[in-house]
Amino acid sequence: MQHKCAWCGKISGTDHQVEHPARLISHGICSNCARKMFETMSEPMQEFLDRFPGPVLVMDPEENVLAANRKAIEISAVTPDQIRGMKCGNVLKCQQAEEPEGCGRRDKCRSCIMLQAMRYSHSTGLPKTRIPASPEFEWLDDRRTVIYVSSEKIGDLVILTLEESTT
Repeated sequence: MQHKCAWCGKISGTDHQVEHPARLISHGICSNCARKMFETMSEPMQEFLDRFPGPVLVMDPEENVLAANRKAIEISAVTPDQIRGMKCGNVLKCQQAEEPEGCGRRDKCRSCIMLQAMRYSHSTGLPKTRIPASPEFEWLDDRRTVIYVSSEKIGDLVILTLEESTT
């Protein structure tokens, strides 16, 4: 199956695991078009992200936040411009990210579902959908909550989505 950018038409790769790869085309967005879209985020894209009830982060391959929806910005207590370049744990007030080593660098971070999902999607191009997590976020205020983490790669970016479910 060929992967073709729906914006510029560039073929970004081929999945050889499909029986007849030359006959099938999957449309997505290439890394250049995705980066342009998120770096020059217009109001409609922000409105799209804001429609999600839970936090949504757009992550680059170095695990930095490029964009976030209103819920993530409220949690982080910083401006949309300040959120760019932050790590997901810092935006979402993960207790581990507040340690001197920072987000993703502690032993305990290896079991972080958000980081695992983001890294999986970055490396394989495949999504992770509604993986339950036991979060340690300050914004949950010790509520008995399950967070479902989803990740999807678009170009060289990953969209990380969190859904809250109170038990």
